[in-house]
Amino acid sequence: MEPLVRLSDRVSTLAAWAGGGILFATAVMIAIEVVLRKLFAISMGGADELSNYALAISSLFAGCSLVVSYYAFRVLWTSIERSSIANTPLATPLWIPQGLWFAGILTLTLMVFILLSGTICRLAAGDAAGAQALSGASTIKEEIEEETGSTGERAAGGGPP
Repeated sequence: MEPLVRLSDRVSTLAAWAGGGILFATAVMIAIEVVLRKLFAISMGGADELSNYALAISSLFAGCSLVVSYYAFRVLWTSIERSSIANTPLATPLWIPQGLWFAGILTLTLMVFILLSGTICRLAAGDAAGAQALSGASTIKEEIEEETGSTGERAAGGGPP
């Protein structure tokens, strides 16, 4: 179970960075679009469509991820079967943003079940501290150590700055 938990941690971290990158790129694109419209009365075209896709891709549905995964797959499959395209100037094949959207939702669903299974396994083994470490809330001291990158060594002068 532990290798799956470590893998889920790595995948979650990469997904968080990718989602943040997508949102940052979207913000830059929207800012450029606003400046172009204001100063030159021109448009890049498609900025609003791409920002909608970015928002959908980076959204999390923790409460009902399994149900959402099922219906997201049905939407994706229908678009693939019908060769659907967006009714926009870019005419994007809808399977592209919907496939990324489905992949994000499915990843969330898998992470939820991996962490739930890991927590249950640790509790069943009598490892309440391990279960707390895996899925419980961090203490303020743990959050400070995580943010500063220290484990007490730096405060005592034993580690690099």
